[in-house]
Amino acid sequence: MQAAKNDVILTAGLSRSLAVEDIVSIVEMVRQAPENIRVLWNLANADMKILDKSYSGTPHYDPSERGIRFNIATDRAGIFHKPYKSVFHELGHLIDRFMNEKFQSVVYKGGLFGDTLRAEAAKYVRLTTERLKLRMGTKIVTESKVYKEINRELLLISEENLPEVSDIWHGVTQGKVDSGHGHYDFDYWTRNGGVNLPKEAFAHMFRAIIQNPESLVAIKKYFPKSYGIFEDMISDFLKEAVK
Repeated sequence: MQAAKNDVILTAGLSRSLAVEDIVSIVEMVRQAPENIRVLWNLANADMKILDKSYSGTPHYDPSERGIRFNIATDRAGIFHKPYKSVFHELGHLIDRFMNEKFQSVVYKGGLFGDTLRAEAAKYVRLTTERLKLRMGTKIVTESKVYKEINRELLLISEENLPEVSDIWHGVTQGKVDSGHGHYDFDYWTRNGGVNLPKEAFAHMFRAIIQNPESLVAIKKYFPKSYGIFEDMISDFLKEAVK
């Protein structure tokens, strides 16, 4: 169900820090999101804490202070991507934590989200390997050629719609697929049992469904089952939260 124009979108948490022009733009974008996203947004709105809206470093969600840091001027301008990319991505992390203290994306059904992301990537790697064998007329294709082919596919996606799916691929392959959008901190994708993969994928999907729905096309192409689990995580939470 798509949002009606007059749906009430709550912004108590954001209104303490952001200008009216930003709130108006953000509200209009959330209004266009599916119903479950709007309901979840309203439930979490009071917890939406902005720690620093003029942050000069990398935008991020701070789990210790349960708030986000980003630069609203840069985010609003949207020089390389559509406006409010960072605010929706970082709020995705915040809402992931809002649904479960240990992050819904990590603990849901025993880690199903992360496991499915990895399984779908592995399946696509196998399919790509077989396609390359047929194309090249050989029985052996090196792993590097397979990852290079997947990277070539990703680079056909417009720059505006590439970051989310690119970062997910960077995570599931631990940097072997790298189309210019990834987390490059040492051991980012492997530390703490690989929990950053489901966390980032959740935030990417949350951001995309509100701020850049066109990028969902790429996400669903490679990770359709994972996206379905993203929807299930939210639906199952709301069944308990809204009674």
